[in-house]
Amino acid sequence: MSRSPGTVNNVHLGSQGRISSVSVYSDRAEVIKMYKLAVAAGQNKVVVDGLPYTLDETSVRVEGRGDATIHDVTVSLPTRAPPPTSTSPELLLFSDQREETTTALSRYRKALTRLDRYLEARTEHYNNGGAPHAIPDDVGSLMENYLEASGKYDDKVLELKRELRKIDKAINEEHAASQKFVGSGAPCPYQATIGIYAEEGTEVEIVLKYVVIGAASWKPLYEIRANTESKDSPIEIIYKAAIRQDSGEDWTDVPITLETAKPTFGLSLPALPTWNISVYTPPPPPPPAPPAPSSRYAHLTPQPTGYSSIMQQIQETRDRRAGQLGEEETEREGVVHARTYQRSRAPPPPPARRSVPMQITEASVSSSGLGVNATFKVPGLITIPSDGAAHSVTVAKLKPKGRLSWLAMPQVGNGVHLTASITNSSEYTLLAGPSTVYLDESFVAKSKIPLTGPQGGFTCALGLDPSIRLTIPPPTSSTSTSGILTKTTCTSYAQRISVHNTKNAKVENLRVLARIPVSLDEKINVRLVEPSLPAPPASTPPQVSSGTPTSPPSVKESSEKSSIQAVGVAEGVTAWWYSGNGSEMNGVEDGAGGQEGKIQWNCAIDAKAKVDMTLRWDVGAGKDIAIVGL
Repeated sequence: MSRSPGTVNNVHLGSQGRISSVSVYSDRAEVIKMYKLAVAAGQNKVVVDGLPYTLDETSVRVEGRGDATIHDVTVSLPTRAPPPTSTSPELLLFSDQREETTTALSRYRKALTRLDRYLEARTEHYNNGGAPHAIPDDVGSLMENYLEASGKYDDKVLELKRELRKIDKAINEEHAASQKFVGSGAPCPYQATIGIYAEEGTEVEIVLKYVVIGAASWKPLYEIRANTESKDSPIEIIYKAAIRQDSGEDWTDVPITLETAKPTFGLSLPALPTWNISVYTPPPPPPPAPPAPSSRYAHLTPQPTGYSSIMQQIQETRDRRAGQLGEEETEREGVVHARTYQRSRAPPPPPARRSVPMQITEASVSSSGLGVNATFKVPGLITIPSDGAAHSVTVAKLKPKGRLSWLAMPQVGNGVHLTASITNSSEYTLLAGPSTVYLDESFVAKSKIPLTGPQGGFTCALGLDPSIRLTIPPPTSSTSTSGILTKTTCTSYAQRISVHNTKNAKVENLRVLARIPVSLDEKINVRLVEPSLPAPPASTPPQVSSGTPTSPPSVKESSEKSSIQAVGVAEGVTAWWYSGNGSEMNGVEDGAGGQEGKIQWNCAIDAKAKVDMTLRWDVGAGKDIAIVGL
């Protein structure tokens, strides 16, 4: 049948579209829906209902596939139907039943109260009128009648209470059901109206894209699994994402893409204003106010002009003196000095105004290392209901390059810390996020992974390793005095350190850090005796020397960087000066570390083996010098 010109074909799709893909950002998500429909020749008005109320109206885009043309797209909220009355016949019936039950319950409670009063009155009558300890003849029948009546009323009260609870429950359910339609404040879903023109009747496919704001997000999560028995790949990272969404529609069996881009709105290029400077010009001093003359000596008061002239001369003299005293300090601070009258009253010069350009946060590196943002495609089809709960999905299982190492600081504690130096050898960008750490399938710690691009690295603490035991006996010391005219006191200290590997495998990369005191005064000399390390480069503040005397370095030697000079202490144990606080995996392991008085041993301990190390140092000073800090 032919259609008359100007007739519009109305097509109502409802909310039956299929979600084909979802891209989740940190605070929003882009949803793509597919619709298939048949359009007639001429104008067609396609109405799509049930779009989530969290969508951004300006983000709606429509694309089409087929022999037709999209003319216009309109997004609006449908008109809400007038709400029905909040009072239903069922609710009125339940209210009447509740009133009747409450009245009956009150009546039976009053009956029980009056029955108790009647029994008390009869008991009082017997006590007042009868002989002491006499039992009336009718007391038995009285008590039986009381128990029978009170039991009947008690049962009725319990029955009415149960009935009242049932009525209250029914009333609450009826209220909840009516609130779904009456003034609940629930937002209406959006509606999209699409105008399509076709030369002839055909089937088309509509792709509807929109963004939901504030109703979807994702955050990275990690599981770091370390295996101390594995030599090739001891570290495994499970890359996860916690996805939340309460947009109002479920994402069922949908391919999900995780995006790290953060949209910005209203951001323009910063402007760099001119930075002007000038000589400070103080404000003119206020004229001095003459003191109020008394009436008795008013004729002796000098004229204002003469008094002002005298005060000006006095003030100029004060200014010259103040200028001479403050000239040196003023020149040192680089401040333009302006001599004025009433210097003490003049305000200080204002600070120079300096415009700071607007800072823009740098975006993260893409997973491929070529762009500015990372994009992760979650493998498989994912279902995320609209419940606002965090749903964890696995992005990838990574086998990064990792090296396990152990760190002990006997002078800080007797625990041995296990750390992992990890290199991101994958194509994924590791975003900053929390991680759970498992050591040999046992949960040991919670940590955080910093933002790490491909081929980047970070250090992860794996907690204490109880299978490596550290024994630290108390240090020993002995004091001797030498010198004839000038007495010098030398105190020798010794600290033994023992490390026991109770594992069934060899432990490598075990570091032991210790320290000797550093002198801040040239009158105190600290000398390292054992291990016998080369003398560190000369440094004025710290006074530390090694057991082997050395000549002062030449200018050429001082300008060159010291190379790593390790000394073998025992089989599998080397020692050298260390620079750092111990938290770094790779400190500055060169001679400069001796200026801080820190020594490092690197150990490789066989299974079930033990290694002993000794730290000896001398502290020398004048006999009458009191040393603080030992």
